[in-house]
Formats: sequence, structure tokens, C-alpha cells
Amino acid sequence: MSLTLLQGPGEEPVSLSEAKTYLRIDGAEEEALIGALITSARMMVESSCGKALLTQSWMWRADAWPRPTLRLPLGPLQSVEEVALLDGEGGRHVIAPENYQVLRGLPGRLLKRRGFSLPARPRAEDAFEISFTAGYGPAGSDVPALLQRAVLMLTAHWYENREPVAFGGAAPLPLSLEAMLASFKEMRL
Repeated sequence: MSLTLLQGPGEEPVSLSEAKTYLRIDGAEEEALIGALITSARMMVESSCGKALLTQSWMWRADAWPRPTLRLPLGPLQSVEEVALLDGEGGRHVIAPENYQVLRGLPGRLLKRRGFSLPARPRAEDAFEISFTAGYGPAGSDVPALLQRAVLMLTAHWYENREPVAFGGAAPLPLSLEAMLASFKEMRL
């Protein structure tokens, strides 16, 4: 199984000016660094929560379609553009949208319709290609405030702790950040 970013977000959940205000920085000397830290912080928050903060296009390759539901690895799901089956002979078969139902809850899922059978025998690995769009929306203002704050806090943490290793080990993340992200992580039973 693999997840590939096709198109990233058009902006970040917090702006450079918001981050500079949070960091209490007036000058422009380190704007490139701060911008890179914002992007890295967003990516870490997304990875930790299993969510895309802003609208992004993805391709997910799954080995199989468990009966009857296929759970997508990233949310919140906005849309599914295409589902295709790769067969053992190298063929690619697009599955018509009427053969599955898109469930937009968290997590997003695809439900195979009754009576639908696969058009070919799938190959053993990465048999399904699912193109989908995930994220809270295209603008930073669409992102929940708590996740925006987590991006700011992580940006500030990395700005203040530039060394990858502190005395006694790696510089730990603030516990308040871990608590903020915990409320957005999916609980699985």
C-alpha cells in the first residue's frame, strides 16, 4: 500500500505574518526559515493526526478491497475522483462510480455496491488506485483553530530548538502539543 501526494495545498494553515507575530519577530532576515518550519510543522501535524489540514489531491494504492468497505487512509474526505483496478496482465480498469458509494465520515470509506463484481482478477500488490481529495478546505481559515495553534506551537518549538539533539537526547515536543493533537487522532477499536 502506498499513498502519493498528487497536488499539495495552495497555502499553509497559518501565514508567515501570523507566525512572525507569534514568534515576536519584526525583521525579514529569517522569513525563508520560518516559512519552511511552517510547512514542516503542517506536515508533522498531518502525519500525527492522519488528516490533511488543507485541500490536497492524493493517489492511494491498496492491495485489496476488503468486503464490503474500503477505508481511506487520510481525511477529511472531500471527494473521490477515480477508482481503478490493476489486473495481473498490466491492464487498468476504471470502476464506474455507480458500483461504489462514497461515505464521507471520518474516516472516508468506499462501500462496494451489492451485486458488483470486479471486472478482472486484481494483481497481488497495489491492485487498486484510488484518486481522492482530502482536507478541511482550501484556506487556512478552514482548518480547526486547535490544529492551527498546533502548527504555530510546533513552528515556534523548532525555531527555538534548532539543534536536532539536546543535552540528554532529542528535544522533546511540548506535552501541550501532544494533547492538542490527541483530540484529532482517530481511535480504532
